[in-house]
Amino acid sequence: ESGSADVKAFLPKDPEARLDVLGEILQVDIEVRFRKGERNASCIDYLDQFPELTGESDILLGLLSREMAVKQRGHVDVDLDVELYQARLPALASTIHAMAVKHGFRSPEIKGYNRLIKIAAGGMGVIFSARDASFGRDVAIKVMKEGMSSAAFDREAHIMANLPHPCIPPIHAKGTLADGRPYFVMKLIHGKTLKERLDQRSQSEEGRTIAELSTGQGDLLGIFENMCQAVGYAHSQGVIHRDIKPANIMVGSFGEVQVMHWGLAKTIEPVKFLPESN
Repeated sequence: ESGSADVKAFLPKDPEARLDVLGEILQVDIEVRFRKGERNASCIDYLDQFPELTGESDILLGLLSREMAVKQRGHVDVDLDVELYQARLPALASTIHAMAVKHGFRSPEIKGYNRLIKIAAGGMGVIFSARDASFGRDVAIKVMKEGMSSAAFDREAHIMANLPHPCIPPIHAKGTLADGRPYFVMKLIHGKTLKERLDQRSQSEEGRTIAELSTGQGDLLGIFENMCQAVGYAHSQGVIHRDIKPANIMVGSFGEVQVMHWGLAKTIEPVKFLPESN
Protein backbone atom coordinates (compact mmCIF):
# COMPACT_ATOMS: atom_id res chain seq x y z
CA GLU A 1 0.00 0.00 0.00
CA SER A 2 1.19 3.52 -0.68
CA GLY A 3 0.01 4.84 2.64
CA SER A 4 -2.73 6.93 0.99
CA ALA A 5 -5.30 5.76 3.57
CA ASP A 6 -3.30 7.68 6.18
CA VAL A 7 -2.99 10.64 3.80
CA LYS A 8 -6.77 10.91 3.45
CA ALA A 9 -7.13 11.12 7.22
CA PHE A 10 -5.21 14.42 7.22
CA LEU A 11 -7.14 16.09 4.39
CA PRO A 12 -9.67 18.86 5.12
CA LYS A 13 -13.19 18.53 3.76
CA ASP A 14 -13.14 21.90 1.98
CA PRO A 15 -12.26 21.13 -1.70
CA GLU A 16 -9.98 24.15 -2.23
CA ALA A 17 -8.05 23.66 0.99
CA ARG A 18 -7.91 19.92 0.31
CA LEU A 19 -5.86 20.35 -2.89
CA ASP A 20 -3.28 22.62 -1.26
CA VAL A 21 -2.80 20.28 1.68
CA LEU A 22 -2.83 17.18 -0.54
CA GLY A 23 0.14 18.35 -2.60
CA GLU A 24 2.25 19.04 0.50
CA ILE A 25 1.36 15.76 2.22
CA LEU A 26 2.03 13.64 -0.86
CA GLN A 27 5.52 15.11 -1.25
CA VAL A 28 6.30 13.95 2.28
CA ASP A 29 4.54 10.62 1.75
CA ILE A 30 6.55 9.62 -1.31
CA GLU A 31 9.84 10.40 0.46
CA VAL A 32 8.79 8.34 3.50
CA ARG A 33 7.82 5.42 1.27
CA PHE A 34 11.14 5.49 -0.53
CA ARG A 35 13.08 5.61 2.74
CA LYS A 36 11.12 2.57 3.92
CA GLY A 37 12.40 0.64 0.90
CA GLU A 38 9.59 1.15 -1.63
CA ARG A 39 11.90 1.70 -4.60
CA ASN A 40 8.92 1.58 -6.97
CA ALA A 41 7.06 4.37 -5.18
CA SER A 42 5.63 6.60 -7.90
CA CYS A 43 3.52 9.69 -8.42
CA ILE A 44 1.37 7.55 -10.70
CA ASP A 45 0.06 5.80 -7.58
CA TYR A 46 -1.40 9.09 -6.41
CA LEU A 47 -2.91 9.91 -9.79
CA ASP A 48 -4.89 6.68 -9.62
CA GLN A 49 -6.00 7.25 -6.03
CA PHE A 50 -6.66 11.01 -6.19
CA PRO A 51 -8.27 11.76 -9.59
CA GLU A 52 -8.64 15.44 -8.64
CA LEU A 53 -4.89 15.84 -9.19
CA THR A 54 -5.14 15.26 -12.95
CA GLY A 55 -5.60 18.92 -13.93
CA GLU A 56 -3.36 20.39 -11.22
CA SER A 57 -0.11 20.99 -13.11
CA ASP A 58 1.74 22.87 -10.35
CA ILE A 59 0.97 20.22 -7.73
CA LEU A 60 1.89 17.37 -10.07
CA LEU A 61 5.18 18.94 -11.15
CA GLY A 62 6.08 19.67 -7.54
CA LEU A 63 5.33 16.08 -6.61
CA LEU A 64 7.28 14.71 -9.56
CA SER A 65 10.23 16.96 -8.73
CA ARG A 66 10.28 15.56 -5.19
CA GLU A 67 10.15 11.99 -6.51
CA MET A 68 13.08 12.65 -8.84
CA ALA A 69 15.10 14.37 -6.11
CA VAL A 70 14.52 11.49 -3.69
CA LYS A 71 15.38 8.81 -6.23
CA GLN A 72 18.55 10.44 -7.55
CA ARG A 73 20.31 10.57 -4.17
CA GLY A 74 23.11 8.19 -4.95
CA HIS A 75 20.87 5.36 -6.18
CA VAL A 76 22.13 4.52 -9.68
CA ASP A 77 19.96 1.38 -9.75
CA VAL A 78 16.72 3.35 -9.35
CA ASP A 79 15.08 4.48 -12.58
CA LEU A 80 12.07 6.57 -13.49
CA ASP A 81 9.51 5.63 -16.14
CA VAL A 82 9.54 8.99 -17.89
CA GLU A 83 7.52 7.73 -20.85
CA LEU A 84 4.73 6.55 -18.55
CA TYR A 85 4.50 10.00 -16.96
CA GLN A 86 4.46 11.65 -20.36
CA ALA A 87 1.70 9.32 -21.53
CA ARG A 88 -0.43 10.01 -18.44
CA LEU A 89 0.26 13.76 -18.54
CA PRO A 90 0.69 14.62 -22.25
CA ALA A 91 0.24 18.37 -21.69
CA LEU A 92 3.35 18.31 -19.46
CA ALA A 93 5.43 15.95 -21.62
CA SER A 94 8.15 18.44 -22.59
CA THR A 95 8.44 19.78 -19.05
CA ILE A 96 8.70 16.24 -17.67
CA HIS A 97 11.48 15.42 -20.13
CA ALA A 98 13.43 18.54 -19.13
CA MET A 99 13.03 17.65 -15.45
CA ALA A 100 14.20 14.09 -16.10
CA VAL A 101 17.35 15.39 -17.83
CA LYS A 102 18.00 17.82 -14.99
CA HIS A 103 17.75 15.07 -12.38
CA GLY A 104 19.85 12.58 -14.32
CA PHE A 105 17.10 10.19 -15.42
CA ARG A 106 17.56 11.04 -19.08
CA SER A 107 20.76 11.75 -20.94
CA PRO A 108 21.47 15.42 -21.72
CA GLU A 109 22.32 16.62 -25.22
CA ILE A 110 25.96 17.73 -25.45
CA LYS A 111 27.35 18.98 -28.74
CA GLY A 112 30.14 16.76 -30.05
CA TYR A 113 29.13 13.74 -27.98
CA ASN A 114 26.52 11.07 -28.63
CA ARG A 115 25.27 7.74 -27.29
CA LEU A 116 25.19 9.00 -23.70
CA ILE A 117 24.37 6.22 -21.23
CA LYS A 118 24.13 6.69 -17.46
CA ILE A 119 26.69 4.46 -15.72
CA ALA A 120 27.10 5.86 -12.20
CA ALA A 121 25.98 8.51 -9.74
CA GLY A 122 27.80 10.14 -6.86
CA GLY A 123 27.06 12.78 -4.29
CA MET A 124 27.74 15.69 -6.63
CA GLY A 125 27.14 14.39 -10.16
CA VAL A 126 25.87 11.78 -12.58
CA ILE A 127 28.34 10.03 -14.88
CA PHE A 128 27.52 9.01 -18.44
CA SER A 129 29.52 7.02 -20.94
CA ALA A 130 29.57 8.73 -24.34
CA ARG A 131 31.13 8.70 -27.79
CA ASP A 132 33.42 11.59 -28.67
CA ALA A 133 32.42 12.43 -32.25
CA SER A 134 35.62 14.35 -32.98
CA PHE A 135 38.07 11.57 -32.12
CA GLY A 136 35.84 8.50 -32.34
CA ARG A 137 36.67 7.46 -28.79
CA ASP A 138 34.64 6.48 -25.72
CA VAL A 139 34.72 8.95 -22.84
CA ALA A 140 33.00 9.57 -19.51
CA ILE A 141 31.03 12.75 -18.90
CA LYS A 142 30.25 13.89 -15.37
CA VAL A 143 27.24 16.21 -15.11
CA MET A 144 26.48 18.15 -11.95
CA LYS A 145 23.33 17.14 -10.10
CA GLU A 146 20.55 19.66 -9.72
CA GLY A 147 21.00 21.82 -6.63
CA MET A 148 24.73 21.22 -6.21
CA SER A 149 27.39 23.96 -6.09
CA SER A 150 28.71 24.87 -9.54
CA ALA A 151 31.85 26.33 -7.96
CA ALA A 152 32.61 23.09 -6.11
CA PHE A 153 31.93 21.03 -9.24
CA ASP A 154 34.23 23.19 -11.38
CA ARG A 155 36.86 22.97 -8.66
CA GLU A 156 36.88 19.16 -8.88
CA ALA A 157 37.49 19.35 -12.65
CA HIS A 158 40.25 21.93 -12.16
CA ILE A 159 42.01 19.81 -9.53
CA MET A 160 41.91 16.66 -11.67
CA ALA A 161 43.08 18.55 -14.76
CA ASN A 162 46.13 19.75 -12.85
CA LEU A 163 47.14 16.31 -11.55
CA PRO A 164 48.71 14.61 -14.60
CA HIS A 165 49.32 11.09 -13.28
CA PRO A 166 48.69 7.64 -14.85
CA CYS A 167 46.34 6.71 -11.98
CA ILE A 168 44.27 9.91 -12.02
CA PRO A 169 41.72 10.30 -14.85
CA PRO A 170 42.71 13.07 -17.29
CA ILE A 171 40.18 15.79 -18.06
CA HIS A 172 39.54 16.31 -21.79
CA ALA A 173 37.06 19.20 -21.77
CA LYS A 174 34.39 21.02 -19.79
CA GLY A 175 31.27 22.97 -20.59
CA THR A 176 27.76 23.98 -19.57
CA LEU A 177 24.44 22.34 -20.45
CA ALA A 178 21.46 24.25 -21.82
CA ASP A 179 19.88 24.16 -18.35
CA GLY A 180 22.96 25.83 -16.82
CA ARG A 181 24.58 22.84 -15.15
CA PRO A 182 28.31 22.33 -15.71
CA TYR A 183 29.89 19.11 -16.96
CA PHE A 184 33.36 17.82 -17.68
CA VAL A 185 34.67 15.10 -19.97
CA MET A 186 37.26 12.59 -18.77
CA LYS A 187 38.79 9.21 -19.49
CA LEU A 188 36.33 6.30 -19.46
CA ILE A 189 37.44 3.24 -17.45
CA HIS A 190 35.93 -0.11 -18.38
CA GLY A 191 36.09 -2.19 -15.22
CA LYS A 192 34.89 -2.40 -11.62
CA THR A 193 35.43 -0.48 -8.44
CA LEU A 194 37.78 -1.92 -5.85
CA LYS A 195 34.75 -2.29 -3.58
CA GLU A 196 33.04 -4.53 -6.13
CA ARG A 197 36.17 -6.66 -6.46
CA LEU A 198 36.54 -6.98 -2.69
CA ASP A 199 32.85 -7.84 -2.27
CA GLN A 200 33.13 -10.59 -4.90
CA ARG A 201 36.26 -11.93 -3.22
CA SER A 202 34.54 -11.96 0.19
CA GLN A 203 31.51 -13.83 -1.16
CA SER A 204 33.72 -16.55 -2.64
CA GLU A 205 35.99 -17.10 0.40
CA GLU A 206 33.80 -19.58 2.29
CA GLY A 207 35.14 -23.13 2.09
CA ARG A 208 38.36 -22.21 0.25
CA THR A 209 41.84 -23.33 1.34
CA ILE A 210 44.59 -20.94 2.45
CA ALA A 211 46.40 -21.53 -0.83
CA GLU A 212 43.25 -20.68 -2.77
CA LEU A 213 42.64 -17.57 -0.66
CA SER A 214 46.16 -16.32 -1.38
CA THR A 215 45.38 -16.29 -5.10
CA GLY A 216 44.92 -12.74 -6.27
CA GLN A 217 46.56 -11.11 -3.25
CA GLY A 218 49.39 -9.89 -5.45
CA ASP A 219 46.87 -8.14 -7.69
CA LEU A 220 45.30 -6.41 -4.69
CA LEU A 221 48.70 -5.28 -3.45
CA GLY A 222 49.45 -3.90 -6.91
CA ILE A 223 46.18 -1.97 -6.88
CA PHE A 224 47.00 -0.59 -3.44
CA GLU A 225 50.48 0.42 -4.54
CA ASN A 226 49.16 2.27 -7.59
CA MET A 227 46.56 4.00 -5.45
CA CYS A 228 49.29 5.11 -3.01
CA GLN A 229 51.42 6.42 -5.87
CA ALA A 230 48.52 8.55 -7.12
CA VAL A 231 47.72 9.87 -3.65
CA GLY A 232 51.41 10.55 -3.00
CA TYR A 233 51.68 12.50 -6.23
CA ALA A 234 48.57 14.52 -5.34
CA HIS A 235 50.10 15.34 -1.95
CA SER A 236 53.29 16.50 -3.65
CA GLN A 237 51.14 18.93 -5.64
CA GLY A 238 49.39 20.20 -2.53
CA VAL A 239 46.13 18.25 -2.94
CA ILE A 240 44.54 15.96 -0.33
CA HIS A 241 41.78 13.68 -1.68
CA ARG A 242 39.91 13.27 1.66
CA ASP A 243 37.56 10.56 0.35
CA ILE A 244 39.78 7.55 -0.36
CA LYS A 245 37.75 4.34 -0.14
CA PRO A 246 37.32 1.19 -2.27
CA ALA A 247 34.20 2.59 -3.96
CA ASN A 248 36.26 5.51 -5.31
CA ILE A 249 39.00 3.35 -6.85
CA MET A 250 38.36 2.03 -10.36
CA VAL A 251 40.21 -1.03 -11.64
CA GLY A 252 40.13 -1.42 -15.41
CA SER A 253 39.85 -4.61 -17.43
CA PHE A 254 43.63 -4.67 -17.94
CA GLY A 255 44.56 -3.81 -14.36
CA GLU A 256 44.79 -0.04 -14.74
CA VAL A 257 44.00 1.77 -11.49
CA GLN A 258 42.26 5.15 -11.33
CA VAL A 259 41.58 7.23 -8.23
CA MET A 260 38.18 8.83 -8.83
CA HIS A 261 35.88 11.46 -7.29
CA TRP A 262 38.00 14.42 -6.22
CA GLY A 263 35.01 16.57 -5.23
CA LEU A 264 36.01 16.70 -1.54
CA ALA A 265 39.69 17.33 -2.22
CA LYS A 266 41.46 20.08 -0.31
CA THR A 267 44.37 22.12 -1.63
CA ILE A 268 47.33 22.92 0.62
CA GLU A 269 50.93 24.01 0.12
CA PRO A 270 52.85 21.50 -2.04
CA VAL A 271 54.68 18.87 0.04
CA LYS A 272 58.49 18.92 -0.28
CA PHE A 273 59.60 15.27 0.00
CA LEU A 274 62.77 14.33 1.82
CA PRO A 275 65.65 12.74 -0.10
CA GLU A 276 65.27 9.01 -0.69
CA SER A 277 68.08 8.18 1.75
CA ASN A 278 65.99 9.63 4.59
